[in-house]
This record gives sequence, structure tokens and C-alpha cells, in this order.
Amino acid sequence: MRTGLEDILGEQISGELNPDMDNGEYKRALVIAAHPDDADLGVGGTISKLSLNGWEIRYLIVTDGAKGTNDIKKTYDEIVNIRQKEQISSAACTGVTDVKFLGYPDGELYSSKDLRQILVKEIREFRPFTVYTHDPEPILINNQIVNHSDHRTTGFETINAIYPSIRDPKYFPEHFHKGILPHKVRELILWGTNNVNYEVDITSTIKDKLRALIAHESQFDFTSKKLSKIAKDWSKSNKKFTEAFRRIIISE
Repeated sequence: MRTGLEDILGEQISGELNPDMDNGEYKRALVIAAHPDDADLGVGGTISKLSLNGWEIRYLIVTDGAKGTNDIKKTYDEIVNIRQKEQISSAACTGVTDVKFLGYPDGELYSSKDLRQILVKEIREFRPFTVYTHDPEPILINNQIVNHSDHRTTGFETINAIYPSIRDPKYFPEHFHKGILPHKVRELILWGTNNVNYEVDITSTIKDKLRALIAHESQFDFTSKKLSKIAKDWSKSNKKFTEAFRRIIISE
């Protein structure tokens, strides 16, 4: 019998899961992405919907994105600066103004105690109800796209942080001396997956997602006119726009 994340982390339910405000849960979502632009590609339309619904959103960008260029004339620091500015502008298109950069070198991310400790600290401090990140399992997504090693490491260490590290006080006890307490994430949502079990209709926010992508000028040869044509062509064969995910409800 095959065992997956869903079997280990909790009993899965259909339908929406909402925070219990009376029980100390908040409409708060943390998006942990490997590079600038990953969050906007993977979950931009969904995040825009959450923002419009009053959710507090934070983007946590793990690497500096400095290798994402074909321009050999620009310096490393120049590229980092460009990509950070683009990510901040892009996030604003979907209602996100809280963006943090961890600054790990692009293309060189690997599992380490240091990375896990930082992710545990960030999650404990922000105390999200839902965490969005990359699915670390596929090396190839739909037999078409290579899942970047930084994506896999980011997703893998985020999951390791969520279960069980952020929950159990003996993991990184130095946090408690700073007033950073254990926390339980209730919902884990993964993009870039081969195991879709959850879709979000983003028809109402597709324009926000497209504007967010346009903001990454150094990455995409997109213009408003070109993206409008893409959206129009897509809509001819689809009644709605969706983002597809693998969702895990984490048991108590």
C-alpha cells in the first residue's frame, strides 16, 4: 500500500477549511517560495482572492534569484536588487505588501539545520493557518517540466519544519527565550504537483495574476497585450481559470 503525505499528516476533507477565530486561529497565510516569481506563478490568483477576503499574507522568498538571467554584464548584486524590486511590485498586484527575503544563493539550496531552523522560526513567528509552498516530490512535473532543485529543497524543508518541528517545543528551544512559541499549521497547500486534489477558481482574479507576472520584467517576455491574448485564447477552451494544488489538512 502506498503511503503519502496525506496519510502521514492528517485526515483529508473536501471543501473549504476556515480558521476558527473564536479558538485563536487567524486568517493568515504564509507563502514560502524558492525564487522571486515562483509565488506569483504558482499561487498568485489564489492569494489575490485571499487578500480580497481579508487574509493577512506574507511572502517568504528563500533564495536571491541571482542566477535567473542571461545578461552576463550585470553584477550579482544588481540582479539581486532587480529581482527583489520586481517581487515587491509583483506581490502588490495581488494585495501582498509583506515580503521577506532570506537571501540564500540561487541554485545552491540544500537541506541543512540552518535552513530548517530559519523556516521554523519564520513560521512560528508569523503563526499562519495555511502554508503554501512547492511540492518537493516530483522531479518532473507532468513529464514536461523539470522541478528545480531549489523548489524541491524549499518544499521539503518547509514540510519538515511544519511537521513536527514548529509544533514540538524541543525543536530549536532557543526560540522560546525570544518569546517565539510552538505553533500548528492547519493546512498545507503545494503547487507544482503531480497529485492534484484541490483546485481554486481564479477567474475573478486572473487579471491580478497576469499583472503580477508582468512585473517580473527580467524574467518574462510578457506585455499587457501579449498576456491579454494568452488569457483570451485560454478562455476560448475554458469556462474558468483555475490554480491546481495538492492540499493536506494537518490533524491536531
